[in-house]
Amino acid sequence: KELGVQLNHVSKTYSFLVQRRPPVHAVKNLSMNIYSGQLTALLGHNGAGKSTTISMITGLIPPTSGQIIINGLDIATSMDKVRDILGLCPQYNILFDHLTVREHL
Repeated sequence: KELGVQLNHVSKTYSFLVQRRPPVHAVKNLSMNIYSGQLTALLGHNGAGKSTTISMITGLIPPTSGQIIINGLDIATSMDKVRDILGLCPQYNILFDHLTVREHL
């Protein structure tokens, strides 16, 4: 099968500069391959990093470290091209300030 999505040592860490709390590792050193035509599910308890992982794959938030490749395109350098081939159905209704009503539909 053809490799569709590849995550290589992807991490997302949130730092709290104001509250002097230790950093929170939402996703830590995740590597996985998702193949075209394959049904894949991310399972885990609350706070396991599922939504954060999807948000990084779709470019909504940047990873702190690691590499995400979609259909051979690195999202760090080719996110515009990736958006042409990737769709997301979010958990909640969301609106983007930079999109028109037609573009939201």
